[in-house]
Amino acid sequence: MAKTAEVVKPKYLIDEKGRKTAVVINLNDYKNLLEFIQLRLNNILAVALLGIVVEIVLVIILGLVINP
Repeated sequence: MAKTAEVVKPKYLIDEKGRKTAVVINLNDYKNLLEFIQLRLNNILAVALLGIVVEIVLVIILGLVINP
């Protein structure tokens, strides 16, 4: 899979009134979309965890400075 979003060519199921009721994509596109979403979520989680670790370290450092 490419590192950027790939073009997905969906097909639509249309009801009798002409409204789109479902989207159909092929299995390869589905797998690529899942990988893309997973990579983005992993990046978001990594940044969030880094922020939490930095905050904990700052609290510890401030605690040591205020109460030596």
